[in-house]
Amino acid sequence: MKHLAVAFLALICTAPAQSSVHFEKIVRYREVVSGQTIEVAIHRKPFDFSGCKLTGGENTGEVAKLDGVEVAGTDGGSPARLAGWPVVESIAEIELKWNDKSIAVPKQFHINLFNLTLREDSIQFIPRPAGNELLIQATGGDGGASYLVSLVLRKDGKHKQYECGYCESGLRPFPYEIEEQAGVNEQGRTMIETFTWLEPKAEAGADQPATSSESKPEGNEKPQPESEVAPR
Repeated sequence: MKHLAVAFLALICTAPAQSSVHFEKIVRYREVVSGQTIEVAIHRKPFDFSGCKLTGGENTGEVAKLDGVEVAGTDGGSPARLAGWPVVESIAEIELKWNDKSIAVPKQFHINLFNLTLREDSIQFIPRPAGNELLIQATGGDGGASYLVSLVLRKDGKHKQYECGYCESGLRPFPYEIEEQAGVNEQGRTMIETFTWLEPKAEAGADQPATSSESKPEGNEKPQPESEVAPR
């Protein structure tokens, strides 16, 4: 069962009624796993990209990148074509706490995510059984710009965005596969390796799928939360 029970959407009015009203979209998640309390707040709101280096896009033959990170949700085009640029809506901030201790999530792990779909059926949170890592998988965009992102947040702050590529099939089911670029072959094509975030249950006579050494699952059972909180 997906870890969606403690994730929810909220609309918060941050200005008085008599002035222009600004709404901020937030997804919050909280779970206790193996004694580790993990809390995440994902903020989708206007972000000023004027301080970011934008390369590629239309008429360049290269995909658009922000500070060297490939842009998602624009079908390879430059986000500069979006209305209001350089101030446009994006995943502007991710707040992360582990056992009430704030852990920084640098902007390069999320500001490239345009048109991310923040709904219950479009985002899932899957912690490791040991409670030291959290996988966030989410979908965004539409049509040719549809994509899935796998963002791994870690207690030690060594986060990683494993993939952010075209996807039509939506969220992935247990054991939650992740794709990672593994270089370029002799023909110049990008090679992709796939590994599972959680190890599937062993079956008699069945070979177990290989996992990358960096992200080898800890344990063979999907974690069960010790406690949950209702939406605030």
